[in-house]
Amino acid sequence: MQGLNGEVTFHEMAQDFEHPLEISSYDLSGIVDRYFDTSRYRELRVDVLRLDKVHPFISGNKWFKLKHYLLSASQQNISHLVSFGGPFSNHLHALAYAGYLFGFRTTGIVRGHAPVSDKLSPTLQDCLKWGMSLEWMDRQDYRRHAEVPGLEHVQALFPPSLVIPEGGEGVDGVKGVASLFQTLDLDRYDLILTPVGSGTTLAGLHNGVGDSARVVGVSALKGAEDLSQRAAKYIPGKSPEQVEIWHDYHHGGFAKMSPLLRNFISSVQSEYGLMLDPVYTSKALYALVHQFAHHKLGESVNAMLLHTGGLQGWRGFRSS
Repeated sequence: MQGLNGEVTFHEMAQDFEHPLEISSYDLSGIVDRYFDTSRYRELRVDVLRLDKVHPFISGNKWFKLKHYLLSASQQNISHLVSFGGPFSNHLHALAYAGYLFGFRTTGIVRGHAPVSDKLSPTLQDCLKWGMSLEWMDRQDYRRHAEVPGLEHVQALFPPSLVIPEGGEGVDGVKGVASLFQTLDLDRYDLILTPVGSGTTLAGLHNGVGDSARVVGVSALKGAEDLSQRAAKYIPGKSPEQVEIWHDYHHGGFAKMSPLLRNFISSVQSEYGLMLDPVYTSKALYALVHQFAHHKLGESVNAMLLHTGGLQGWRGFRSS
């Protein structure tokens, strides 16, 4: 397969996904006290799994959710990858660069109607630069076709290709996330949190961690009460009722940012040097701080948080 660095073998492509995982540790007790005026004698320690540092463009959890789709396409000698996303999609951004790097042809099906060329989002401008073809689909059709049950119709439009569900959902995406936790010591954590969009990362986290720690998802979407059900179908032995998701920290809905959340992100960056994205990880960390401050997690908590990347998404807020 001809990639950015010349001929790329299946083995070499697999090796490119083997990265040491970086963890940054923070004592957030101070920020809890300042935001919620609670006792200074309580302790909240958070280890942040820095998936945002895995790759500059195939960012965060996207690297792992794409991993087995790319390897599957390589094994089947499929050179065309098709997937879905919005104008600021982290998923399409990552897929476009992966295609550029590894020599795949890529097509992105974008939610909504095509803008005039000079109004194209910075995310999609990058996608075009890296060789991705863009197709546009109205919101009604998009909702029917972007998830696993609707892929057959899209597959028929782009033969021969591998069609990847929106956000890397599916068995291959879950398997890639689960592999993250094979070498980590997780017994010392009271809980492990991840932001939730499609439920794929949450399902992979459950499968990778097993019963060694409490796993919690924080929904980035408003009113997405079906997320537990969507995640549970990829977790053997788990019912939706056993998949814990906090739904009250969306700050207005998907890709919405309240003034409170914006201020929280700024405080975390200035005090701890940790940059959070505005759509996913910031909401999960705020949820953890809020729950701890309101005495719902205990007096001394040791938690892990997945930083799922997506920092390029800030461009959607700065241009609005």
